[in-house]
Order: sequence, then structure tokens, then C-alpha cells
Amino acid sequence: MEITKAPLKVLVGLDLSKMDQHLLDYINTLEQILDFDKITFLHNIKVTELPSGMLSADKLDEIRRKVKTKITRDIKSSGLNYAFDVAVTSDRFSETSFSNISEKQRYDLLILGNKQNLRGNGALTNKLVRLFPSPVMLVPETFKTPIKSVVEAITFSKYTKGIVDWSNKFETNRLGETIVKLPVHVSKIFYYPLMPQKEIDQITQEDRLAKEKKWAKEFPELKPLKVISSHEEGIATSLNNYAEAENAEVMILGIKSDSMIKDLFIGSVANEILIRPTNVALLFIKPSKA
Repeated sequence: MEITKAPLKVLVGLDLSKMDQHLLDYINTLEQILDFDKITFLHNIKVTELPSGMLSADKLDEIRRKVKTKITRDIKSSGLNYAFDVAVTSDRFSETSFSNISEKQRYDLLILGNKQNLRGNGALTNKLVRLFPSPVMLVPETFKTPIKSVVEAITFSKYTKGIVDWSNKFETNRLGETIVKLPVHVSKIFYYPLMPQKEIDQITQEDRLAKEKKWAKEFPELKPLKVISSHEEGIATSLNNYAEAENAEVMILGIKSDSMIKDLFIGSVANEILIRPTNVALLFIKPSKA
């Protein structure tokens, strides 16, 4: 398989909360694994949250300068070593700022905080996972390092190649250890009521063998696929349980990318995973445009 090795242009969303320092720490970990070209840090000042006396052009310019100075100082004091820009905007809606900056510059990855115990409802994060045109990585403040293993949530869909490609970017961690790839497929088969257990076992076994064979044919050079049955659990629960059981630090999965507002909160495996507590960093891959 041909793996894209071009240096990555990365956008990081900051909100001036305690989450920012956790993101800076995690990016320091990622920088030792992924090939970064340049990182842009973006913070939006929501004008709807400012007093009316601070909405003049001069006042907004002053606030933007102060915020940019603080963010730049925090980045430098974190000991991070890479080229970066800081962009501070003042839009009514933060998603507008992310949309505007993505129109000016193509980014390969957006990194956001995925607050677990810190204050924040995650509404913006959930929207950007859907709306932002590139892959989005959500980092919990409870993340684990060094990164030793990556779960690949395989569905044999348009997402698969992108998941495998991104997984292969995670080669070695900061300790020089090879990062283990864990391709997994959750088998969700319909069983009619009162189906005999013997028939259930047979169907499950046939599905497992078929998926393993398909994976081996499509990706013969990669690690064998693990097929697990969801039984009474949902796919999201099965994936989370598997990632936790394997002590994985990152999980990569596909998500529908659509700019239509009506599609933002439609139920899906990705949406279920978004609302569940996790210590795992989640990397959401969008469908390939090819």
C-alpha cells in the first residue's frame, strides 16, 4: 500500500481553558510521531459574550492582540519545537471561524479537546467533527502516553483506506517503540427471536471467517483483522470496550462528512462514541474524495 508521507498542515482549536495545556502536551507527543509541516492555533472570541462597550473595532483589535500574545507565550513556554502561527478571530459563532480559515488554507488535520471532566459541553466539537473538511482528532485531557497501540475500526466501507493510511502514519513512538496496529471489525448480525444458539454460532462464525478473508485479500501485508461480535451491545460500546481492553491510546474511525445542518446529529456509531466518556484519543476520518 502506498502511504502518504507529505508533511501535515495542522490546525488546533484553543479555548483559553485548562484544556489548552493538555492539547499542547499531546501535540508534543504527536510531533515525535507524525511529520508536521506547520501548525496553526485558532481561538475565536465570541462577540456575543462580550459587553457592548467592548465591541468597537479598536477594542476588538486590542482584545485580539492580548489573546494572541497569551497564546504565543503559552506555546513557547511549553517547550514545543515547530513552526506555528496563531490566529485570533472575533465571530459570533466559532464554527464560522473554522470554516473561514479552512477556505483560505487546506489542513490535513484538525485537533480539538474532548473534555471529560473539565467544564464544557462539547457542542462545538461535535459540529466540527461533522463540518470540518479534514480528519479531526479529539484529545481527552485524560489521554494516555506514550502512544503504543492504535485501534482501526474497520467497516469495509469508503472509510477503510483512509483509516489504514492514517494508522500507518503512526510508526514509532517517542521511546522508539513500534506502535502496534489493531484492526478490528464489529460483527452486528440480525438474529430473529428464539433463534437456536447453534444457528447463531454458525452464522457468527461464517461472518467472522468471511470478514477475515476479505481483509486478508485487500490488505495482505497488514496485521490480521480481529472480528468481534457485538451480541446485545451496540457497535460503539463494543469498540470502546475493545479499545479499553487493549489499553489503546488512539482509535481511528470513519464518520460521514456533510455540511447540511440536518445531518449533524443523526444517530450513528461515531455519534455514540462522541458522547461516551473515554481516555482514548479519537481520530475521525472523512470519506476519500478520490
